[in-house]
Amino acid sequence: MRFPTDAATRSLAVLILFTAFSGDFWPNLLGPGGRFGVLAALTIATAGLMTVRRLWSKLVIWRLPRTLLLLGVVGVLSVAWSGQAATAAVVGLGLAAASLGALFLTTALGWPQLLAALSTALCWVLGLSVVFEFVAAVFVRQPVHPFWGQAGVWSNADLFRGGPVLGIAGDPAVLAFAAVLAAASVALQLAQGLRRRNPAVAWLVIAALVLGLTRSVTAIAALVAMAALLGLLLLARRLGPGRRMALLVAIAAVAVAVGVLLATFRTDVLAFVASVGAGTASPAAFDLWVSVGEHLGIVGVVLLVAVVVSTWHRSWWFAVDKPLDTLGLPIASPPLTLAPALLVAAVLVQSFAQSPALVGASWLLLVLVSISTKLQQNEVSLDLGNGDAPANALPSRSARTIRVGASVS
Repeated sequence: MRFPTDAATRSLAVLILFTAFSGDFWPNLLGPGGRFGVLAALTIATAGLMTVRRLWSKLVIWRLPRTLLLLGVVGVLSVAWSGQAATAAVVGLGLAAASLGALFLTTALGWPQLLAALSTALCWVLGLSVVFEFVAAVFVRQPVHPFWGQAGVWSNADLFRGGPVLGIAGDPAVLAFAAVLAAASVALQLAQGLRRRNPAVAWLVIAALVLGLTRSVTAIAALVAMAALLGLLLLARRLGPGRRMALLVAIAAVAVAVGVLLATFRTDVLAFVASVGAGTASPAAFDLWVSVGEHLGIVGVVLLVAVVVSTWHRSWWFAVDKPLDTLGLPIASPPLTLAPALLVAAVLVQSFAQSPALVGASWLLLVLVSISTKLQQNEVSLDLGNGDAPANALPSRSARTIRVGASVS
């Protein structure tokens, strides 16, 4: 779906998200120097467009999530105390570029446009991956290596041998996560009537096929978690405020228990925590949590937990509370309001996977949802892609008179 934004904003938003979820596509295609050039061009274009469109003015510092700001400050300071300042600086610059992309997406687009940009970018990743794997399997019939002589394999040409396929990302975990998010975003658009039925169903089928061919257990777990959360969110919409809070606390307790259980079975995480405590941590990034702990220490991990919890809390109420129209009156909740909570759930599950290529993409989504839900926390008449029909009509003069008289008496 083409959303009502100018071509520059629309194209840059799609390109940012495509780059985040295409894994090693740019370095495999253009080489390491080409990847750096693409990222530098995107960063300059993003900062320039935010300046020209005066989007920086929307980022009032006291309205931003405090835990996220503290985590950013610790990240900057960590370069000074890190024993490997060069590595820490490179990682920090990468996350800073992802953060800038998230800031642009948050300030330039509303949730209907964000979901459209995300689904468009992810569908491009899936579509190009299917074509790439088909060409590799039918015409090349042997492993495809990066074009510039880097080590590793871009594709094993296993499309008709049952996979696992790597796609243009060169990584089954990245491709599987893109398939999960594509399915979720397209399904939400379809439920709200923001996508035509036949193309949407086709993309859902492609996403399911790609997910099956990647054989990613973590991505399937993320999909199951999103489906379970969707049911709980729909249930919460039917409950009263008190029961909603009880359900939220119960879900949080289960999430903590599952997180502890996952960490218990991840022997590398346990070894890393022990090494941090002993001051002997080695520089090897496994997932988002280990990467943050490696460069920011225990303080960074605690702040990241605070960011996730606060973002999840705001996303929950964004999904279950009815939005308000221009009069401050509640209207029906559109399916689109479920997107932030579902994205956070997917990121949280995927963050425990051993896939360094997804650290930047997970961080971008987390920052995007964190800032968006914070800025929109007390807003009314948000653009939720539900048109003018669900809005409450302006009360008549007689009704307003009766209401005022009743309040005075």
